[in-house]
Amino acid sequence: MTFFSFDLSYRPPFDWQSLIDYYRLRAVTGIEVVEDETYTRSFSVHGDKGWFCIRHKPEHDCVGLEVNASGPSCLDAVVQRVERMLDLDADPKTLDLFFGKDDLLGDTWSRNPGLRVPVCWDPFEFVVRAIAGQLISVHAATKGVGKVVDKVGETLPFPAPKGIVSLFPTPMRLGRTDIRSCGLTRTKAGAVKAIARALEEGSICLKKKDTLESFLQQCTAIKGVGDWTAQTIAMRGLGYKDAFPAADLAIVKAIGHKTQPMKPAAIRTLAERWRPWRSYAAMLLWKMDTE
Repeated sequence: MTFFSFDLSYRPPFDWQSLIDYYRLRAVTGIEVVEDETYTRSFSVHGDKGWFCIRHKPEHDCVGLEVNASGPSCLDAVVQRVERMLDLDADPKTLDLFFGKDDLLGDTWSRNPGLRVPVCWDPFEFVVRAIAGQLISVHAATKGVGKVVDKVGETLPFPAPKGIVSLFPTPMRLGRTDIRSCGLTRTKAGAVKAIARALEEGSICLKKKDTLESFLQQCTAIKGVGDWTAQTIAMRGLGYKDAFPAADLAIVKAIGHKTQPMKPAAIRTLAERWRPWRSYAAMLLWKMDTE
């Protein structure tokens, strides 16, 4: 194992607390640990396996990244993915000009000027998380994903920090395993297997190279994947900044606090005003619902 260390800078303000709380709530047993404000997880990239730790360094306007890997070929990809996870490229000044005076979201933005859009480490992993999370709580979905990792995930072949023992299963492994015993319904398990097979066949791509609309069309063509799931995958799995799950119950509730009750179609029309930053608008609406 080889140790590497990086400092990844950001433009302040930076809402680290919201990010670490997001990952803490969704930490999957066996592959992720959030402890003492530090996020640790396993990975397999470009043939290298290992784990990394992230911790905030507010005095330097950066995030410290420590990587323990079986080789160096993964480093560029690990750095890029962590930057995407924490939305380190966001420009708060641009977002402030956009949202600061918005009559619906402006007040919430002013209270959360360092807001970021957290993204999952791996797009396919988030596909499984999103499908597992349909119509159930975050806690229940996270527990179910943990069962999938326990049943199908590969054991990390070397010692790692306490709680890090497995790698998230690849699409190939999941596509060939019955995961209904992990607590997923027949429909959810079928959707996971369908996307896993589509990835192998090349009929869907989980890389951010297509337009958002094209990606959503690919996703929703798969049985068991509706618009909410596709939008959520685009936002949380791939990091599209203009995805917007208009049917999300918390978003419907938040907008209902400020306006007359609206159906998802009307909310989708309203959200046109927030292009090309609708993912940040979704984050603000979720904040509004909890404030």
